[in-house]
Amino acid sequence: MAKVFLCYRREDAGAHAGRVKDWLERSLGTGTLFMDVDNIPLGKNFAKVLREEVAQCAVLLAFIGRNWLDARDESGKRRLDSRNDFVRIEIRAALQRDVPVVPILLDGTKIPSANQLPKELEELSFRQGIDLHLSSFSSDIDRLIQGLRSHSEKVAPIELQHSREQAAPSDEQLERFVGYREPQTYQWWKAGLERVRSVALIRQKLRGRIGTGFLVRAASLGLQPPDELLVLTSFCVVNESGASIGIYPGDAEVVFEAVDTNKAYSVSTLLWSSPIISCDASVLRLQEPAMGISPMPLAETLPIVQPGARVYIVGHLGGRDLALSDAELLDHEGPPGGNPQINGVSRVHYWGATEPGSAGSPVLNSRWEVIAVHHMGLKESMPRLNGKDGSYAAKEGISILSIKAAIFDAQMGNTAD
Repeated sequence: MAKVFLCYRREDAGAHAGRVKDWLERSLGTGTLFMDVDNIPLGKNFAKVLREEVAQCAVLLAFIGRNWLDARDESGKRRLDSRNDFVRIEIRAALQRDVPVVPILLDGTKIPSANQLPKELEELSFRQGIDLHLSSFSSDIDRLIQGLRSHSEKVAPIELQHSREQAAPSDEQLERFVGYREPQTYQWWKAGLERVRSVALIRQKLRGRIGTGFLVRAASLGLQPPDELLVLTSFCVVNESGASIGIYPGDAEVVFEAVDTNKAYSVSTLLWSSPIISCDASVLRLQEPAMGISPMPLAETLPIVQPGARVYIVGHLGGRDLALSDAELLDHEGPPGGNPQINGVSRVHYWGATEPGSAGSPVLNSRWEVIAVHHMGLKESMPRLNGKDGSYAAKEGISILSIKAAIFDAQMGNTAD
């Protein structure tokens, strides 16, 4: 696992950071953390070492207690206002390098507003954080650990390209590799990397990244011609009216980063779409065929909901490089016992890491088949599915079964989608 950087002030959050470090090492393994008090060699330039370590980390945890913002040095000057303040150096380095920064808000502390921070740290005020209370430490740390596991599975596009070029391992090398909850074979992971090749970044021409999509065979969706390769994404990524922060088809570019980061495909036609309040999906035809990429297989059934059931999400978290993360399957509205609350839509709930840029990502089962399209990110009080009372923290996808059924109904003239 890539390292996690712990950024804190001793007098403000030393005890919290030390306790979190102990828990993280037990869950994520030793050697996965960088904590400045332990890791800077004697005689080294601490500012240079901190910047180098931040650059090598997958995520930075910024511990913010009640005295973090207004901590003062011996002369009475606010520490954050000094360019040599190590906390400022660490957070600035992470923001400059697009390393995810997670504010750890201690015992009710609020995230500072942008106007309370030095200009180069203003972005911190907009980062999604997590509350950490002594009274609920166990449950809070479990949420943090689940989020950190997703960052460990980031795969840079160039690494994916190189992975296919490597020689196949010998039989002796095909031993069991340790996954998140249970060992998985090398061949299982290799199959997953092959599937990732069909996942695409969707961006606006001459502008930034919008979301994710993936390649499917037309026949899998009941469309013609059957062998044509199409792109399935979220309605809120691409739609005919540019609604819901989406972009027009003519403004969209599709890049299969795990295949060729320099090749961008334009969209020819929006074949079908369903709004966010329904299936939240769009099917795109490319102006030229995507060559040498296998489409994603679509699952015929949804997984059984049981303790330990996992799903896998591939997308561009926060608009960055492809990330493969696992998530706990919480519930779904599919057969045999599902009770959908929205007509014609069966939803899937899971708990794992997604960020802006994840919309349209495929949600996969353990056979690397698409069971859902990611629809909605972090929601701390998501109503439970199937008409059950109460709410919970969950992410939401629309089942691929619902999307296929909606496309069929549209062809038969039974819906306005």
